[in-house]
Amino acid sequence: MKSIKRIALSIMGVAMLLVLTGCVQVDKATGLPTGPVWDFLGAPMGEAIKYFATDKGLGFGVAIIIVTIIVRLIILPLGIYQSWKATLHSEKMNALKHVLEPHQTRLKEAETQEEKLEAQQALFAAQKEHGISMFGGVGCFPLLIQMPFFSAIYFAAQHTEGVSEASFLGIALGSPSWILIAFAGILYYVQSLLSLHGVEDETQREQLKKMIYMSPMM
Repeated sequence: MKSIKRIALSIMGVAMLLVLTGCVQVDKATGLPTGPVWDFLGAPMGEAIKYFATDKGLGFGVAIIIVTIIVRLIILPLGIYQSWKATLHSEKMNALKHVLEPHQTRLKEAETQEEKLEAQQALFAAQKEHGISMFGGVGCFPLLIQMPFFSAIYFAAQHTEGVSEASFLGIALGSPSWILIAFAGILYYVQSLLSLHGVEDETQREQLKKMIYMSPMM
């Protein structure tokens, strides 16, 4: 019964994620954003940007920053949860190093594909036995659930009326800025590098190293 419930919840979760991570769609005829993510997240964010920019007289640049900060605060618990899970996973891996190390050594020294497969299965079995996730303790859900928010704020900043004619600190908001793109990429790269600090588990370090290059590109 529990297995059936877990499968059902997993299917529902995947279905929900497929809807959410569809992100904002663009109508080919009008070039305007559309879809459920835009209706429920993007459009309200656009109204919030106009409120701070026009009603409060703060300008569109400051308004976008304020709304972005609000969005980041809303999804902050997900980031804290990710960090906590990653730390817990790292502590578990360190505590069970004596159990997992022989399997990891066997995997590194495996010469044939069959030996590698057997070593991997033994390692996964040992991890499962001690309650360690092979995905580094974080999983994809917290990351995927944030994507609709990022997509919505991006399209809200791009399509809100008045933004395209505005400027902020001498930068035209209606056209792409390679300077800001490079600056944001560097910040994400540095943030990813800092996330490696204190991580001793080699498997988790390899996963985080991949994110070092993925985060700036995204």
